[in-house]
Amino acid sequence: MFREHAGWRLPALFALILIGGLVEAVGILTLLPLLSAAVGDTADNPFAASVVTVLQSAGVAPTILNLLLVIVVAFALRGFLVFISTYFMSIIVVDIRRRVQSDLTRRFGEMELSYYVNQTAGWFNNILIAEVARFVASMRSFSLLSVSVINALVLLPIALSMKPEVTLTIFVVGGLTLISMRGIIGRTAVYSREQTRLQGRLNSTFIQLIQSFIYLKATGSTRSANQHVINSIQSLSRTELRIRKLAAIIVSVKDPIAVIVLAGFIYYEVEILGGSLAEVIVVALVLYRMLTQLVSLGPQLQVFNQTIGGVFAVREVIADIEPHLEPGTHGARADLDQPLSAENVSFSHGETAILHHLDAVIRPNETVGVVGESGSGKTTFFHLLTGMLRPNDGEIRIGDTPYRDLDMAELRNQIGYVTQDPVIFDGTAADNISLWQCTPDDEAGMEQVRAAARLARCDGFISELGNGYATEVGDRGVRLSGGERQRIAIARELYKNPRLLIFDEASSALDAHSEQYLQDSIESMHGERTVLIITHRLASVRDCDRIYVFSDGRIVEEGSFETLFHTPGSRFRSMCTEQGITA
Repeated sequence: MFREHAGWRLPALFALILIGGLVEAVGILTLLPLLSAAVGDTADNPFAASVVTVLQSAGVAPTILNLLLVIVVAFALRGFLVFISTYFMSIIVVDIRRRVQSDLTRRFGEMELSYYVNQTAGWFNNILIAEVARFVASMRSFSLLSVSVINALVLLPIALSMKPEVTLTIFVVGGLTLISMRGIIGRTAVYSREQTRLQGRLNSTFIQLIQSFIYLKATGSTRSANQHVINSIQSLSRTELRIRKLAAIIVSVKDPIAVIVLAGFIYYEVEILGGSLAEVIVVALVLYRMLTQLVSLGPQLQVFNQTIGGVFAVREVIADIEPHLEPGTHGARADLDQPLSAENVSFSHGETAILHHLDAVIRPNETVGVVGESGSGKTTFFHLLTGMLRPNDGEIRIGDTPYRDLDMAELRNQIGYVTQDPVIFDGTAADNISLWQCTPDDEAGMEQVRAAARLARCDGFISELGNGYATEVGDRGVRLSGGERQRIAIARELYKNPRLLIFDEASSALDAHSEQYLQDSIESMHGERTVLIITHRLASVRDCDRIYVFSDGRIVEEGSFETLFHTPGSRFRSMCTEQGITA
């Protein structure tokens, strides 16, 4: 999966690491004739003589100064290559984070409604931020793991040529060390996946706590809600502590193993066999470098497995969401100057039938009301009109073109949507109206923002805010009243100048004064654009050209307010009576 995201850059990184390892080997080998000359055993050391021969064939006289220069140049070049490879690794990691997060963001934007409703806000946040960060950390750990393997392999031929028996012993020790750590490393991978699950649950729980702050505070329910979050924190902390404990075990044994093996080697070579001190020092240095690379594989594998849960999480999400992506942006352009019609439309969610054989027509520039009790199918009808749900039977058309032949993204660009709980972002009033499409110094764009605000009857109160249109409104518009939030939401839809504007229970949470502002805004659009009002408050549809009455997933009545109200025994009249509405 790393190769899939890194492409050619991964083998290029490995090539840089290999070159750096070879340069380091040159510097280490040059130490041998230098030390041999220092202790006066050059003639008795055939390996040192071989190194001198190689240097002479390269035109380098084996003087102390030249040997020192070779060592300095080799390690300076090694340092430069380490810098290049480390920085190149950072470029790869940062770019992979950007690519993965951008790809997930695009996929989340294109997912079907059915997939979205089965997830939580915390889950999406955890995947995009925390799990991608762990994915990237896993990539970095994999790269460092590769550095250790490559460096060990570069030093292996040198060590084998100098002390083959000892080198093989070192590899056996390193292999046994990794095998002994296998159980710990495996448990870490399991805990890592558990950490992913618990982190997602914590994010979801905490977001719900913050979003419900006012309710929880007002009802004295913060203690139980806080405890629920704290329980999630404690579960996550216990899992993280298990991972760190296993990591501490592995890190603690790395240096002792390396030192014990090397101490035994030096004692055996010098005291028992009486070997050349210069050769022993160089071999010890090579073996130490190789042994530390081998022994460090355990801790690096541990770190890799600490973050591997992010790799699994990202990979599973990409695979899981793929079948739930909406079709690409192709198809005919939706012409909302044509009638929008539902023809014998039925919809079921699993085994539960929600809509039954609907027939409805919304003509251009009409104001149409959709009324009915909660659970009658009104909002599902909206989801069908916007293409977020598809009917199990029947057809929705614009003119003569079925929805399945339309470019749905282009259709939705022509639709505005105002909900009962208006969507307000943490930003300025202008940002919320334009959705960050214009900046304060974009005068033409700001004039369009102000024009939309005037149509939505919110230019007045925005101008009176501390910084006018540049005023920060707070998370979810916490610094605004309910009516102000609703009017800014309407202004945002008018800013995009939609051909179809849908109000879904938009007035149900408003006071009488704010509701009148809303009604005035809707009335000002009458005949200029198509407006659909979905509501259970019948006073909101008094001026509609046509009203559809929903009941148990069916359209049971259709007509104007006057016609339906004056029809004896009509369901609409009964609903009006219940709400105290008269003709």
